[in-house]
Amino acid sequence: MNLSVDQFEKLLSIISTQQRRGSFATCKLSYNGVRDTETVESFLAATSVFKSVEQISDEDAIKSIPLILKEEAATWWNGVKKEVKSWSDFESRVRHAFAPKRPAYQLYQNIVGIKQSEDELTEVFVAKKRALFAQLPESHTEAQQIDMVYGQLRYKIRVKMPRETVGTFDALLKAARGVEQLLTEKKLPENGTSENAFQELKTRLTTAPVLRQADETKPYVIKSDASNYALGAVLVQGEGEDEHPVEYASWLMTPAERNYSTTEREALAVMGHI
Repeated sequence: MNLSVDQFEKLLSIISTQQRRGSFATCKLSYNGVRDTETVESFLAATSVFKSVEQISDEDAIKSIPLILKEEAATWWNGVKKEVKSWSDFESRVRHAFAPKRPAYQLYQNIVGIKQSEDELTEVFVAKKRALFAQLPESHTEAQQIDMVYGQLRYKIRVKMPRETVGTFDALLKAARGVEQLLTEKKLPENGTSENAFQELKTRLTTAPVLRQADETKPYVIKSDASNYALGAVLVQGEGEDEHPVEYASWLMTPAERNYSTTEREALAVMGHI
């Protein structure tokens, strides 16, 4: 039988489609049996979408389940596969075996008892909370859910995003992204340029050629200063451009010393250095 180029390409397309449909052979998802509700629900949701898009029947899906289960989950499947008759039955059994339904009080404990960590994005944190709400036997309005979640957000987020300014989760997440961006921009100099510059300055002030060995043949000068809580003094030698420190000193004042006048504090710094 002779086929034209167009006929040959159509035949290849039909064969490819038939090979692809009817199983999870090309599915890149897998589940290893970890006992975590979020992991189980994510796996089931993703495989259900794949099954629908690829138009896989329940019968063919059940036959190819070994392709998407690994380790403990694969062992579990070998023991129950003869009893599973539909995809919904498979989903129910997976949930029962690896993500048993938690009582409401435990869900509420996790909703209102676990706060957002410093390095956790608000979007991720809120998604976890909403997944817990979905497991509750009773539903709550969006406003009620936000009330329960809002108090668990980081203080730095809440202080710039008052509760009354967010009426929906979409509004909350949008505002939180803006706050997190500002916090990130503010944090960079603290952990980067400013901190490095401070450490560099401290190193230079306490090492040669700025800090030098004292020369006993030259006179000494004490320069002092005082704040409301502490005293500081520098022992220097030399004049003009040749002036340099040979020793630093600082200490906290006692409660009684804090009552001294500015002049008395500076004199105290000189006496303390001597």
